[in-house]
Amino acid sequence: MLFVTSSVSVMASMATSAVFEHFTGVKTALFDFRITASLPISSVWAALICGILCGAFAIVFTRLYRYAGHFLSDKLSAIPLGVKTAVIFAVCAVSGYFVISSAGSGHSLVEGILESHITWYALAGILVLRVLLLIFANNAGVTGGLFLPILAIGAIVGSLSAKALIGMGLLSSEYYAVTAALGMVAFMSASSRTPVMAIAFGAEAILGASALFPTVIAAAAAYLTVELSGEVAFSDTVIEKKTASERRGKKCEIVDAFLCSASPYYSEALGVTEYDPEKAQTLIAQAKADGANTSLVWYCDSGDSTFVSAVELIAALMEELGLKIE
Repeated sequence: MLFVTSSVSVMASMATSAVFEHFTGVKTALFDFRITASLPISSVWAALICGILCGAFAIVFTRLYRYAGHFLSDKLSAIPLGVKTAVIFAVCAVSGYFVISSAGSGHSLVEGILESHITWYALAGILVLRVLLLIFANNAGVTGGLFLPILAIGAIVGSLSAKALIGMGLLSSEYYAVTAALGMVAFMSASSRTPVMAIAFGAEAILGASALFPTVIAAAAAYLTVELSGEVAFSDTVIEKKTASERRGKKCEIVDAFLCSASPYYSEALGVTEYDPEKAQTLIAQAKADGANTSLVWYCDSGDSTFVSAVELIAALMEELGLKIE
């Protein structure tokens, strides 16, 4: 069901984009370029290095995000959201006025990087500005999406890696663009811990099938770098932060049924049943001795895989207590 829903959504969006582009002439592709070059086998090691560097930067990036979140929560929690928003917008405006590539989604920045129009020291400065702005804006709850900013950071790290290797005479300059693009794939793989998605995105949107092998190498190296470090994925850290923010000031409760206290049908008189497996096993054994039927049939919706899994788990637990549920 999930696959069918996803497929229909993708096909519908592709059809809508095609019709929109046909009638308006506006291109709907994410990037208006496609890199046709690929790293030869003799230079695949560059993809490995790029992947490791992107993975290492993803670790640093995630930790900085977490520390910034703690700082904003502990030190600046009393500041109203409106004030935080105004300050961050002001900083972004000033930063974007002087260094336009430091603000925005990063789309034009990626295109400029792949055309090699930006010097390494400018890239390093833009990287610092974008990382700080993204970290504090997202922690303050005033940022937009993260997809393009993540790609932009990956492109910068990949570009710096390529420029360093070219400057040391280890890599030919003709492979600059493909190495920078591999940085986008690698950083996506490392930050979200989804290497397959990153590889598919790289092959479909940027590099094409001809560069599939170095794409796999870069994505796998970045993923393994983060995985072996034990660091939580950046995407998971963001979700945890937002979940904790939603739960702040709310009280958790334990209920013994499908209803919680927010339901009009909930009754506090029901209480919570004491967890005592030994007592339950004794009661079932006594009922069985009195002639009760301990073999039950449970009907459930087979189309709901989550509910089926829950039923199977409960049936297995009940069988340990003496009830046989089919």
